Amino acid sequence: MDLTDGYEYRTRYWHCRKCSQERNHRDEFTTPCDNPQPATALEAGGYSIDDPRTRRALNEKLDVRFATVGPVYEVESESGATYEVDIEAATCTCLDFEQRQPDDGCKHLRRVDLEIRTGLVPAPDGTFSR
Repeated sequence: MDLTDGYEYRTRYWHCRKCSQERNHRDEFTTPCDNPQPATALEAGGYSIDDPRTRRALNEKLDVRFATVGPVYEVESESGATYEVDIEAATCTCLDFEQRQPDDGCKHLRRVDLEIRTGLVPAPDGTFSR
């Protein structure tokens, strides 16, 4: 049997943004979602993509390292400088944090928080999110 020629099968489905359920027909979504999807890491952290520090935290090459169980992480920046971030105390050893300390942190602090929330590095207790 030669099956080289054929027709492509396509289907359309609807995807709920709140609970991730999928249906073949839009009118099948008749009741409100029972299990809304959790907030994204950005939403859960209270970050806005419009904030320049958040954009830099997401886009710059920053290497987050978790060496031992505890709240202190090392972050190596693009320039090669290494900073210590204490996620529980919400502090960083970079100059930007020292100058703006109570305002809203720095890109290193945000990056560590986002990587913990997305499961890229473990939380201070050594466990992974998700």
